[in-house]
Amino acid sequence: MNFLTTIAVLIGGFFLWFFISTVWVFFKYKNQERMDKNEISSYLSEGLPLAGAIGKAFSNLNKYQNLGLRSSTIERVSNGIAELEKMMDTSNVAEIYSTFVYRYIFKDGKNKKPTNISDQKILYALENLDFNERNGYFVIKPDKDEDFDKKYPD
Repeated sequence: MNFLTTIAVLIGGFFLWFFISTVWVFFKYKNQERMDKNEISSYLSEGLPLAGAIGKAFSNLNKYQNLGLRSSTIERVSNGIAELEKMMDTSNVAEIYSTFVYRYIFKDGKNKKPTNISDQKILYALENLDFNERNGYFVIKPDKDEDFDKKYPD
């Protein structure tokens, strides 16, 4: 094997690794989103209002991941996200909740076990949510550089 072939194999291996890891992260996120939507749907089918269903899901996350968030923070987040139902359907609200958790609790999948989560950062992230909309479907806009230190745990 000559030098050029070795370099080509290394570059090809790098792109293959990058592609597989990116696809893996995406599938992992979509699976978590599906589980979050199912959890919220099950609470809704029990008769809870949307804010209560999101609150229960967020409270469970807080408990099982030992996030240490105050109940007032959980209530504000669940009410704030449930308020989005005024501009989007319930399924889209559940996706926004899942994205919010993925982005601001798990740092886009970089933290398997969240640490340094603070009530202030979570509330700041909630209050500064901005959306992209296309044909009635909403997603959370990417964050601006000046917001990173305020929203994300260290």
